[in-house]
Amino acid sequence: MTIDWAKLSQFIARHDRFLVSSHVRPDADAIGSCLGMAYLLESLGKQATIVSPSAVPPSLAFLDPERKVKHLGQDIHVSELAAAQAHVIVDTSAWAQLADVGKWLKT
Repeated sequence: MTIDWAKLSQFIARHDRFLVSSHVRPDADAIGSCLGMAYLLESLGKQATIVSPSAVPPSLAFLDPERKVKHLGQDIHVSELAAAQAHVIVDTSAWAQLADVGKWLKT
């Protein structure tokens, strides 16, 4: 399968402020995927905020020493999400796994 990366590149080029999210009860690959995408966006001069429907588990906190992953409702309020122009979801394809983040997206 060939991936058309030009579409993603164009999407990123059209926006400056991004939210990056993953699934509830984030595991190491969800946290890593969010951080990787956020760092990629920032390296392109974009603003990236990571918002999670669940807190990072204490056992995985070492993956995010800068505490970039914000738990919705605790570290970041839903009113702060509206400043984003685009939302990138990684490591899941199910609306149910987005919990409150997904509910906000659907409004």
